Amino acid sequence: MIVSKMKGAIYMKTITYSQVGDYQIPNLMANEPILNSHYARLRYQYLKNNHPGHLFALKAKNQLNQHLKEIEVQAQERMETMMQQLLVKYPAPNKENNQMKWVAYMNNLKSIANEVILKEIINN
Repeated sequence: MIVSKMKGAIYMKTITYSQVGDYQIPNLMANEPILNSHYARLRYQYLKNNHPGHLFALKAKNQLNQHLKEIEVQAQERMETMMQQLLVKYPAPNKENNQMKWVAYMNNLKSIANEVILKEIINN
């Protein structure tokens, strides 16, 4: 049984089980669909491939979406600050004169920031 508190009241939820061979597996359903944004999908795949026990625990506690939302917010904020910092340190070429050069340069900075985010936030 799972006990959850909502606005001062205690609600009991029963867990049902399915028999699979010799094992009883809990029938767990997420209340919300899994968050479907870029960094959330990357984090979900990382947990699925490298830490399935942690992923199962998040699903069992019904905290997966909350975790994925936190990761998405952290990654987006980090991307914004890193892009600003990189542009201060390495100024972009003039956009009006060299549009293609500017686009290539900005894509390069974005890929640098994305690699740092993957290392620091997603795969951590």
